[in-house]
Amino acid sequence: MLYGPLLRGCKTVVWEGDPLYPDPYVLWTIIEANKVTNLYINISTLRDVRKEDYEGLGLDEADLSSLKTVCLVGERGDPDTINWLHKKIPDAIINDTYFCTELSWPIAAQMCDLENYETVYPTLPGSVTRATPGFEVRILDDDGAELEQEPAAEGAPTST
Repeated sequence: MLYGPLLRGCKTVVWEGDPLYPDPYVLWTIIEANKVTNLYINISTLRDVRKEDYEGLGLDEADLSSLKTVCLVGERGDPDTINWLHKKIPDAIINDTYFCTELSWPIAAQMCDLENYETVYPTLPGSVTRATPGFEVRILDDDGAELEQEPAAEGAPTST
């Protein structure tokens, strides 16, 4: 995640610290100060920020007009947090990924529309939609049988 942008000559902001210290607005302050265009963030961190600033005052006060893309990593994003973020940053593309740390690559993600890189394929909040190139993703029930693609079906994701 770090080497690619640096090799392409992109300015990269790496911040290691508590996203709630000294206040829950620190993330948005860093984005504003550095005119960040693409944010890669763990959904758990974003949920913590939302919990402490539910009304999104930090988002309202910061100039986030530079922010074009928010990539959610780790587990899939929950619909409530994605909707909260989209409401506060309506012009940013929110790309939800199902990221695998061991592979340093997402297994599934909202892929860019190859005809128009400014958009991603339509999706429902909380759904990472498509397997990334090189993966075949299936949902299995408790007995290991593949589930049909039903919106309400629950199972364990597996990939090959």
